[in-house]
Amino acid sequence: MDRQIGSRLRVDEPRNNGGENANYDLVCFLAQQSVEKSLKALLCELSISFPKTHDLNSLSALLPPACQFPATFCASLSKLDRYAVEFRYPGTSATADLAREAVEHATTLYQWCRAALNR
Repeated sequence: MDRQIGSRLRVDEPRNNGGENANYDLVCFLAQQSVEKSLKALLCELSISFPKTHDLNSLSALLPPACQFPATFCASLSKLDRYAVEFRYPGTSATADLAREAVEHATTLYQWCRAALNR
C-alpha cells in the first residue's frame, strides 16, 4: 500500500468521542466521510478513476469483481450514504443511537477497505 494512502486512512479512521455534548449530526457525517475516503483510497490504489461524488454506492460499484464488498454491506452503505447531507441542514438531527450505528457501520467498512489495501 502506498504510504500516502496509508497515512490518509489513519486520519479517516472512524471514531465516536461521544459524551453529553456530542454533535451526533457531525458524527454521522464524519462516519460517511470515513467510508467515502476509504473507498476512494482503495480505488486510487487499484488505479481506478472515479467521478467527483459523495455517493458511496456509486463508488463501491466501481470496484472490480475481485474486490467487491460483501452483499451484507449494501444496507450499511445506503444508510451512511444519506449522512453526506441529511444532517448538515436544519430540520433533522441525528440521535445518539444513529451516531453509534453510523460509527459501527463505518468501522466495519473502513476495516474491510484497509484489509483490501493490504492484500
